[in-house]
Amino acid sequence: MSVRSKFARLPAAVAALTVVVAVSSWPASVSEAAASGTGPLHSLACTQLPTDPPLEAPQYAQTEGASGGTDAWWCQMPHATELPIHFVELSRGVAPLTFPYSLYITNYGVEAKGGVTASIGTNVPGIRLTVDFNSTVDHAPGKLTYPKAPRGRKVTISKGVTGTIVKASNDIQVVWRFPAKGVPRYLQGVATVTVTGTKLPAATVLKVAQDVAPD
Repeated sequence: MSVRSKFARLPAAVAALTVVVAVSSWPASVSEAAASGTGPLHSLACTQLPTDPPLEAPQYAQTEGASGGTDAWWCQMPHATELPIHFVELSRGVAPLTFPYSLYITNYGVEAKGGVTASIGTNVPGIRLTVDFNSTVDHAPGKLTYPKAPRGRKVTISKGVTGTIVKASNDIQVVWRFPAKGVPRYLQGVATVTVTGTKLPAATVLKVAQDVAPD
């Protein structure tokens, strides 16, 4: 079985790739609604984290207008812009597949005093955003190879973009092909985007997915 066919078996495969962060108790200031993800969403700007793998945009992407700054590439790729109240960026990581494809993962959850809550794979609410990216460095990637779409209910991500929403245990996953039109040309290597919510309502996870965007 090829790595690309293995990728089609997500979310179980990606769950094993989650970046581990320290776990602490919920702060008293977090309300029941916020902790359950049923409250309103809030805007969150993408920022650099001290633990980020220091990525630089591929050369072809820089030619198309992407920043060449170290660590700037994370925010130029698709990322969450609206999240449940009190959610913040927790950690990022890269999970290689077969060159040139890799998974670029950002974890979001509730920050707590003295540490942060684990965002995925635990008994607390969290969001994981995964970008399946052809990270060819020296030339544009050309025709992309897409993983097989999971079975589930079709949902609208944006005008002309349809995704699939799947429920599995405590997780809700929304998967879609990143559009080739109406987005910066330096993102032509993005194949799919996946938003996985743990212990969150499906409506919340879908709304987060619908607001995913690059800077």
